[in-house]
Amino acid sequence: MTPISLGRFGDDRREDAGVYLHTRLVEDCAHGISVRRLGQHRAGEMRLSRFLHNDAVTVEEMVATAAARTAERCAGCDVLVIQDTTVARSDGGGGLYLHVAIAVDAEDGALLGLVHATFLTREHGRRATRTSRPIEDKESQRWLDGAAAARVCAKARRITMVADRESDIYEAVARRGWICWCAPRRTVRWTTAGGCLPASMRSVRRDA
Repeated sequence: MTPISLGRFGDDRREDAGVYLHTRLVEDCAHGISVRRLGQHRAGEMRLSRFLHNDAVTVEEMVATAAARTAERCAGCDVLVIQDTTVARSDGGGGLYLHVAIAVDAEDGALLGLVHATFLTREHGRRATRTSRPIEDKESQRWLDGAAAARVCAKARRITMVADRESDIYEAVARRGWICWCAPRRTVRWTTAGGCLPASMRSVRRDA
């Protein structure tokens, strides 16, 4: 297997530790993930612990490194950029969430790689103030960030964004232009930031 770097992190030793972590994840992730298991022995466990607790080791560097590899694979392809959010740690309505955008080849379904990823901390009691906060201070910002990150796929022949109905927000229309939203037995809405589409295209009924 060709060694894959998780990032530079300002030091060759940290980069080597990242390569080791990636290799172990590929080899043994099916059996559960823990530092002790991935390290294989005491020295490996300590190596991974020091790596993961080092302030120079950041999610941002890992995402940027992975996205750079994705950009190369997207060249000339018809690409789907798919966004979704998953729970990393639940805390009874709050907790830690991971939002990702991945690139997939639209023709054969092959995974091309990571486009964007960010962790979100959901706090209790913020729902009541959601209408008074700017979009930048809301969890909804993640959909805009994921769409903006699609520039990673700039060399693709075509890029299509795919997201669930949580992404159907005003800011996505106003800032990103065209939006299409559909679901069985619901209305398909087509619009642009200027609302200039013909009336016949603005609403299409699906009976499926």
